[in-house]
Amino acid sequence: MGKCKFDFEAYKQEAKERLRRGEPAGGKEGIFQPLLKQMLEELLEAEMDEHMDEQQRSVGNRRNGKIGKRVKSIEGEFELNTPPGS
Repeated sequence: MGKCKFDFEAYKQEAKERLRRGEPAGGKEGIFQPLLKQMLEELLEAEMDEHMDEQQRSVGNRRNGKIGKRVKSIEGEFELNTPPGS
């Protein structure tokens, strides 16, 4: 997953500081929501990479950017940037 822009070490340090300040771990404004969002986006991206193998691209299939989708989870509601068709 060389495309990953998520800095886990920075996230971990921020999460520790927020927990020390007494901020919630879960919910809409919780500490874990950014991690959940990043993980879901990376998983969908990997799924599309697997689907769009070299053979698929050779017959003209290609990727067409990203689509924003609202997702409701136990961690709150957030916007996911997903490959089309996800």
